[in-house]
Amino acid sequence: MRPATKQGERDERREGVRTRWERATRWPLIALSIGFLVAYSLLAITSDRPRDEEITILVIMGIAWLAFIIDPIVRIALTAPSHRRQYYAAHRIEVFSAVLPILRPFSLLRHLESAPGFGGNGGNALRSRVVAIAAAYAGMFVYVIAITVLRVERGADGATILSFGEALWWAFVTVATVGYGDYTPVTTLGRFLAVILMAGGVVIIGTASALIVSYLTERIGSHNRTGVARPVESAQAGVEADADADEAP
Repeated sequence: MRPATKQGERDERREGVRTRWERATRWPLIALSIGFLVAYSLLAITSDRPRDEEITILVIMGIAWLAFIIDPIVRIALTAPSHRRQYYAAHRIEVFSAVLPILRPFSLLRHLESAPGFGGNGGNALRSRVVAIAAAYAGMFVYVIAITVLRVERGADGATILSFGEALWWAFVTVATVGYGDYTPVTTLGRFLAVILMAGGVVIIGTASALIVSYLTERIGSHNRTGVARPVESAQAGVEADADADEAP
């Protein structure tokens, strides 16, 4: 029993160190995530900039990316071996952002769950949280794809997506599965990102449809329960009235 007990104590100490690490790095990583997104946006949206400004942007992105690599490595190392699979499942964004740093800003949206106004466990409160978080993820998803496609397409032969406005318009049209065809990617990577955006559009529309169905189902169920309750109350009132009449002299 002693080896198992010692192993459990070591795992608890490691978990405690990991908790302190997460607490200490939370706000710096939030700042780096925002900084990376802003720097990447500037790099993608503006094409003509001074050389020193471009170097500054690349340095900021490099520092943030290095932090995104170090953070999951430290967390995994401080996680008990028996719990690492659960950690991977719960922190996929942090793990994948070590390879694709543009994914890291998506982790910021998790903090919406603790924002004021999203408390409660009722159906309406749950739907409000789902709608707000889904809308935030969808907006971030569309924006990231748009600026990435702009960066990939700009300068390519025959490219039609040459400005931020055109990229954003194309992204919204594509995610809505409309596809006017006025702006289309011509590079292989741009088309691959377009496929990802189309798939995301199907997921977004499916989620919205499920929320609407859930809301209507709850409203219809509530109406039916109210409709059944009223005749029952009327019947009970009638029985009580008859009983009072029988007792009267």
